[in-house]
Amino acid sequence: MLIISSVFFLLSTTPLSILTVNAQPPPTYGQQQQQQIGQQPPPQSTQTSPPPLAQQNTTQLNQSAPQQIAPLNQLVGSEDFAASGTINSTLYTTNGNWEAIGIWTLSVSEGEVTSFDTDMAWNNGTSAHTHEFHNFEMDEDSDDISIDSEGGITIEGGVMDVGTNGVVSWQDIPAEILIEAGRIITVSVDHEETNNHFGGQSVHGIVTSLTPCSASPGANMQIPTGGC
Repeated sequence: MLIISSVFFLLSTTPLSILTVNAQPPPTYGQQQQQQIGQQPPPQSTQTSPPPLAQQNTTQLNQSAPQQIAPLNQLVGSEDFAASGTINSTLYTTNGNWEAIGIWTLSVSEGEVTSFDTDMAWNNGTSAHTHEFHNFEMDEDSDDISIDSEGGITIEGGVMDVGTNGVVSWQDIPAEILIEAGRIITVSVDHEETNNHFGGQSVHGIVTSLTPCSASPGANMQIPTGGC
């Protein structure tokens, strides 16, 4: 009886705060989820940064590269070929900087230009109009046209009509067509006879197709699929 009384005496005299200091209710289900979320690392962003400027420029150059250029060993010295491409040029004038966008086609058969046509839209940001180069004719004393070992083509001594908004503005204007390395085309017209409309500058573009062609039937009943 003495031992039991002593234990009862000790329990009754122990401060209540000692017995309850660690007595906390278990976290609820919602609190457990919040704790787990707080312990997880922040999600990583899946958004990719844009490619550097140099890579963007390289991509644009690749997209504008020629798409159908025949090997030079098939074109060197050829007097029968067809070419086409786009016009993308800027002219700087006192009336603003004019951007020219368009297409062009060229056909040569037996060393003579059978057709050359260019249609362009011009815009300086505030106004716009169109220009057309058509009806190219070589001079009778012009040399035959062929492609050199570097893919160059020079067509001198010719005339063509220059149109504006679909109407011929200048007829039989001296003109020159130059293709460099089978990639870049330059078209020049006489500036005095076009009232210096183009500011004394040439129009430039890109070659996207340069292939041999033929307008003459071949042996064994062969007929060319694409004439010059």
